[in-house]
Amino acid sequence: MQAELFGAAAYGNLEAVQALLRQGVDVNWVNEKEYDMTALHVAAVQGHPLVVKELVANGANIEARNKNGNTPLIDAALKGHLEVVQALLDLGADVNARNEWDDRAHMCASWEGHLDVLKLLLAHGADVNAMNTEGEFALYQASCVGHIEVVRSLLHAGADVHLTTKEGITAEARAAAKEHPDIVALLSSSRP
Repeated sequence: MQAELFGAAAYGNLEAVQALLRQGVDVNWVNEKEYDMTALHVAAVQGHPLVVKELVANGANIEARNKNGNTPLIDAALKGHLEVVQALLDLGADVNARNEWDDRAHMCASWEGHLDVLKLLLAHGADVNAMNTEGEFALYQASCVGHIEVVRSLLHAGADVHLTTKEGITAEARAAAKEHPDIVALLSSSRP
């Protein structure tokens, strides 16, 4: 029956989720065939905020980790599911939780260009200058892939234009190497 809960959560079938929970299905069952995700992870990945709320209300671990160490919040941010991110934050998810590479939800949103999700995470206290195990940070990542509005938002939130990766590369240098002249100009004009 645990696999049924996982499937119902994946498809956003709130009624089935509720029925299975009433039958006593383990809300925190880990699906080893699906990257060690729980029903909460899959509901977050698929963008089902009502299912997310129901699972948490019934004891789902909001900080559960999948195979890569992602929490449901990190997964929702990666996929750009604003309503799920909002629900998880409202329910107390740790905005600065890290996965096994020390990536955080706002870093994933920056890389993927999910501007609204990024703004929400920053408003909830995401550490704008946090670094992952590679020494990358949100401003560097957004500059690398060319998301100028994300870069602008990060700068507005206080991102440090002087930060460097472990190799000493700034976001501006990376943007130049990736041929994003608009981002280079923005970062250059943001230097004090």
